Amino acid sequence: MVSLPSNTLNVLSKEYEQLKFMFTFEASLIRSRLLYSIDKRLHKIMHTPSSMFGNLNIIFFSYLCQAQLVRDYWIFEQPHVKGTNAPYNFWKENLKTYELK
Repeated sequence: MVSLPSNTLNVLSKEYEQLKFMFTFEASLIRSRLLYSIDKRLHKIMHTPSSMFGNLNIIFFSYLCQAQLVRDYWIFEQPHVKGTNAPYNFWKENLKTYELK
């Protein structure tokens, strides 16, 4: 992941300081590596290095029984990030799943 210049990081931190919720649609199309990168970026922007997703409430909407991504891992699988060993699986360990019928 490309690091942000400090001025960009400061602008984003100020812009999102009141942010409490983030809505993500079509979550099944997000690969696990991207979810890992989103988490790491939110740590930097929100200045919360030890909390998931910058301590934001992330609400995912999706139909999870869609076809798997081509040459990539499902959002709910362990992320395989080159050059790092992702210490946890976001989906299985930290997210609550609710099925709407």
